[in-house]
Amino acid sequence: MKKQLIALIALSLVSVMSFANSNKEQKGADGKTTLSIFIGESMPDYPADGTIVGDRVSELANVDYEFEFLVGELQTRTGIMLASGDYPDIINARGEQHRFLNAGALLPLNDLITTHAPNLKKMLGDQYWEALKEEDGNIYILPDLIPYGETNYTDADKGWWIQKAVLKEAGWPEVKKFEDYWKLIENYKMKHPEINGEETIGFEPLTYDWYRDYLYTAAPLLEGMYSDNPIINKINGKWRVSPLDGTDLEYKYFKFMNEQFNKGLIDPEGFVADKDQYIAKIASGRVLGIFDEYWIMNEAQEILKDENPDRIFVALPLTWDGGDDQYHYAKALATGLGTSITTSCKDPVAAIKFLDTLATDEIQKLATWGVEGVDYSIDSKGKFAKTADQVKQMDENGNWFYPVWGGKYFYEFLPSMDGTFDDGNATRFGMQPSVFKEGLRDSQKEVLDAYGLDSFYEMFTPASNERAMYSPLWSIAPVTGSDEDLVGTKIYDLRTKYCALAMTAEPGDFQNVWDEWMSQISDEDLEIQTNFYQEAINKRLAGYGVDNE
Repeated sequence: MKKQLIALIALSLVSVMSFANSNKEQKGADGKTTLSIFIGESMPDYPADGTIVGDRVSELANVDYEFEFLVGELQTRTGIMLASGDYPDIINARGEQHRFLNAGALLPLNDLITTHAPNLKKMLGDQYWEALKEEDGNIYILPDLIPYGETNYTDADKGWWIQKAVLKEAGWPEVKKFEDYWKLIENYKMKHPEINGEETIGFEPLTYDWYRDYLYTAAPLLEGMYSDNPIINKINGKWRVSPLDGTDLEYKYFKFMNEQFNKGLIDPEGFVADKDQYIAKIASGRVLGIFDEYWIMNEAQEILKDENPDRIFVALPLTWDGGDDQYHYAKALATGLGTSITTSCKDPVAAIKFLDTLATDEIQKLATWGVEGVDYSIDSKGKFAKTADQVKQMDENGNWFYPVWGGKYFYEFLPSMDGTFDDGNATRFGMQPSVFKEGLRDSQKEVLDAYGLDSFYEMFTPASNERAMYSPLWSIAPVTGSDEDLVGTKIYDLRTKYCALAMTAEPGDFQNVWDEWMSQISDEDLEIQTNFYQEAINKRLAGYGVDNE
């Protein structure tokens, strides 16, 4: 372990030095400004020979790029950056972005955008422009996905996923209740103790790094509420914050999950595995259930589509009583997380022009649809369309998506439109209803036909936009070292430790684990946490002209 840590630090220091060197040598031999860019997500290295999307961006913005993507844990990598004081020109540190803001490492963007970035300004609009401002009136962070136009849903964003084979063998039941989901898994596992010669896994938890937050804060979803932590509900017309930790609904959830673990339905290895191991197990076809966001598990889903189509996953909107759910909500602006230009950048104008180029319709469409007439067509009504082969070409696991096309390098983790273009077409081809259906495999169509649906999203209660102005809560971060930050870190660390212990405790030990966990969280802690979030959402709503006091 010690050798691994030393190796990781050494690798990170090499990256820091490369950023420092790139900041000293801004102009390349071709006269273009070279921008160093850090994205806090694991992705393939940017191709040395360039990509279709990247080459066009380079031509329009007169820049070249040096990308770094996440290797190892995000906190370790960003911590070394902050300690050194050497930053890339452009940074998206995901959930760690606020640390760079608090360290004074980010440039204010207001004047840069107003003067040099008309496309970004249009994408943000007057409404979002105000919502993005920090206490000092400056904008430092540009969100990844900026709601634009209409909200389109065709697939499930998240849910309790179950293997298609389980549903098919059970006669395609309508599964709405949480307990029924587990009964299906238990019955199938008893009947099929092995799949492809390996032990059948009832449920695989993802508890690695910050991904664990989804599973550990799922309790409100089962009550038909949205999965905010702390909890937010509308009371007498006002959004009010209340604690999640220590509530009856959280106790009920963890107690139930502990019972499933002790039945042998939850894989114990999932509590020590990393994300790659999690994906590998799902892709093996022997896991019957997971709880996840689609964008995380999709890598395994694509493998199953190709190699084991009867064992693909279907997302279910489960609650305790089988009633309406809140697994989806209208697209919201995630302030506080996204892309920034750092104080190490020697040419901020070139950096903002690069980001503005990404915000053009031409690049947005190129990065999400491909080349018109080659990767998609336009019908007589102006609607974009793809054939099944064109959809298949967009497979992230294929040899075209990253190495040749390269759209993902410039969309989603850098400022991007999310919704519909001005011409009414979806900003992502998978959100275009006609394209969604065209791209489905026979194994997926069988599921929809069995339930009489046109899309998997139809299984869920339609998204509501009433939370859009304050959401998402996870994008609100306290100032480092403040009382709110210290309490939040304490509660988060306790949750990280005790959620796993509560789920995996021996039957007679669950209450002791729960009591030990709750004894370390005081009423004062919860009051500080809820007051902070209450003030934060009040401020967000005020930015939209809504009084929530």
